[in-house]
Amino acid sequence: MDTSNLKDKFLNRFVIILDLSACHQIDSSAASTLCDVHKEVSSRGVIMYIANAKHKVMKDMEKSKIVDAIGESFFFSDIQQAIAAAKAVQASHSPNNNSLNLLVNEGTPLISKPREL
Repeated sequence: MDTSNLKDKFLNRFVIILDLSACHQIDSSAASTLCDVHKEVSSRGVIMYIANAKHKVMKDMEKSKIVDAIGESFFFSDIQQAIAAAKAVQASHSPNNNSLNLLVNEGTPLISKPREL
């Protein structure tokens, strides 16, 4: 299977929002894994946002250089800001606003089958 232009096909069309509201600390192993996940999804053209990190968790991520590695603009103080950013990505990449699926259910994670592209 030729995947040479797979990244271009999906570039910035999908957004993952990680809600860290239940996370009270982050150790070096978790920090490393978070950076690895970000690199992997980014290499596939997927945007990863991080929302709702508690103050201590943000400080730990800043100290361990996660914020620098991922980019400060990918961190949001609440989920609604992250969703607004995702919708802005959607609007900038799809004039018909049909390329990005957003599911929100008051903190309950939802998984859906992506639409055919």
